[in-house]
Amino acid sequence: MDINLLIILICFSIIIGIDIGLLSNSGSVILIPFLFSFFGFTMLKAMGTSLFIDFLCAAIAVTVYLIHRKDNELDLRLGLILGGIAFFISFIGSFLAFTVIFASSSVFPIFFALFQIAVGISLIRNATKSRDVDKPRVSEKIINKIDNLPEHVKVLIVGCFACIGGLNGGFFAGPGGFLMTIILMIFFRYEIHKAVGTGLLFMTFTALGPSIFYSIIAPILFPTTISFSWNTLISIRMNIYVDFNFVLIIMSFAIIGSLFSSIKAQKLSEKKLKIILGVIVVILNSIMLIKAISQL
Repeated sequence: MDINLLIILICFSIIIGIDIGLLSNSGSVILIPFLFSFFGFTMLKAMGTSLFIDFLCAAIAVTVYLIHRKDNELDLRLGLILGGIAFFISFIGSFLAFTVIFASSSVFPIFFALFQIAVGISLIRNATKSRDVDKPRVSEKIINKIDNLPEHVKVLIVGCFACIGGLNGGFFAGPGGFLMTIILMIFFRYEIHKAVGTGLLFMTFTALGPSIFYSIIAPILFPTTISFSWNTLISIRMNIYVDFNFVLIIMSFAIIGSLFSSIKAQKLSEKKLKIILGVIVVILNSIMLIKAISQL
């Protein structure tokens, strides 16, 4: 591995850990285009590797929340319920991703890059326009309507968002922890740390489901080479959709960022992190877009 790429990978790994621990946001927006553009990963292998890292980082961050934070700063029951829903739905999203990408392997990266560029721009705009990053930018009129909804209706709506998060986790390799954090702040008026902690728990499950699919189920259902000899199982195993060597390298440094942000989240500037993350996302996915178009 080129030493310059390794240094960049280490830096991005730390940023990914901070991003997940502080905002419960997926590292896929950085990692997938980076692995695809600079290390020649296939789209599916980049997604599978990213999902596995998201799961490990989120699980570690949740553990830190449970150990170092008060009980009222993480809704364990709601996080488990929403995460359980998303866990099973994520298998559907993962299967759809493999079906679509196998049918349009050269086109999907283009749409993925365009979508993530829009996400990056949105991060930058929201960070620069929002004065209070601890509160979602929603009009008071909408907030009042939500507050007047019956509790069971709120739960049903949030459950629907959990299903969307599960589908997104499997199809786009984005576990949706950040989305759930915002939803919890809007519908249940959770303060930022409780919403982030619960969003991280939700994200752990939405990343775990696809991680299982990509690493165990997909190599059997979608082997890149088909062999009918006695060593079929070995052949399938060698064509796994998760690069555990990269998982080990990235996790070694992402853990540092994840632990730091989970313990010291209140001292970090979410606004600056969103701007930095947004710029990186736009640049990396623009490079990915150029490479994907050149491969048509």
